[in-house]
Amino acid sequence: MPPYLNTDHQRDERGSARFRKILRTGLIPALMTGALLSGCSKDEPEYYETDTVQSQPAAPAAQPTQPAMPAVNAAQQPAAGGPGFTFQLPEGWSQKPPSSMVIMALQAGSPPDQVADVSVSAFPGDVGGQLANLNRWRRQVGLGPVDPAAAPDFITDLDVSGIASWQVDLTGPEGMGQDGTAVRMIVTAVPNAGQTWFFKLMGPEASVGAQKDKYEAFLQTVKF
Repeated sequence: MPPYLNTDHQRDERGSARFRKILRTGLIPALMTGALLSGCSKDEPEYYETDTVQSQPAAPAAQPTQPAMPAVNAAQQPAAGGPGFTFQLPEGWSQKPPSSMVIMALQAGSPPDQVADVSVSAFPGDVGGQLANLNRWRRQVGLGPVDPAAAPDFITDLDVSGIASWQVDLTGPEGMGQDGTAVRMIVTAVPNAGQTWFFKLMGPEASVGAQKDKYEAFLQTVKF
């Protein structure tokens, strides 16, 4: 046999002898068993059952941010006024709750001084015109109507808040007031923005006379 063949054959014989020794000693079965155990030792996911489900609380809804209110200086406050105009209250006068169809009610003066009533009202248009209003007010103080020719004698023109206005001053007969005296009425009509505003000073003749100057001063402070 050629040497090289003999060498290979000898190498093969030695390898076969070692393999048979391994089989006899049980090394391979031990390695295989370890490999199998190693594969089975991997951590497997575990599953649990529960009767309740816990949920995370919902996050509270974001609240809208309110804009900060600007500070108001006392000097910026509007003067006292009824709807649509401002005014300055004369000394000794006071406001009181208005009655039906009256926007603003004032008491002119205070006891024991002479006291009269001031009212402010407004109606659309000219409310029938000067003659109709003049005769209506005349009836309220106990006077009879006048004809169109005589109406201008009872009407005075004046200016209120830069607006051309008109005024009447009427005194009824004795006995028309609750105390048996005459009733006096001063009414100022101010046309403005499609309406006519009526400012009225009314009461016993002596009381209206005592408050007339303050009434006229009050009208000059009215601003629309």
